[in-house]
Amino acid sequence: MHGAGDAMVLYFGATKDSRHIRAALSHIESAEYLKNIGIEEESYLAQTFYRYGENNAAYERIMDLTRPDKDRRDYPEVSFSVIGAIVTGMMGIEVVDGGNPERPLLHSIARLPKNSDSATLTGVRIRENLVDLQHVGDRRSILTNRSGPTFHWQASFSGKVPFLIVNGHPVRSKISSTAAQAPVSWIITKVASGATVVVSRP
Repeated sequence: MHGAGDAMVLYFGATKDSRHIRAALSHIESAEYLKNIGIEEESYLAQTFYRYGENNAAYERIMDLTRPDKDRRDYPEVSFSVIGAIVTGMMGIEVVDGGNPERPLLHSIARLPKNSDSATLTGVRIRENLVDLQHVGDRRSILTNRSGPTFHWQASFSGKVPFLIVNGHPVRSKISSTAAQAPVSWIITKVASGATVVVSRP
């Protein structure tokens, strides 16, 4: 599975075969592939890399797409793709299910290039809520519900972690897998209007 279709196959999650995924990722990360694609195709790569845990490769695409001397950087698709990659990729924000009050509205997972990095999004509109989200490496996530009703937040962290600390209290985590079959540990917690919740590794 090598060729121009690899990026789209991964972008749409069209294969679950781990060998195919690894081979396709290796191909679209190669210098040969990257030098021969247009900016339209490149603009989709960051979100694809984030989906499969290739955080550094994703960050490199964001930096390349936004460098001042990038040819056709003003192409409309580029700015939307970069913002999308930061929000849904790097910050891992996903609106899960707002229709059921017992289900999480918001999912997040940090996908920062280095564990020493931190990133913050402020004033993000999630349906009826306005939220701020900060990740400190892959060690701590802080969510503030600035306005809107109480909702459930699924705070996730890479790897297998038996317990996560929610506002200072240990809570047994649940384990699931990413698209790349890597383990993820998570909890679901309520975030009341005006409240800030901190979830961290032990």
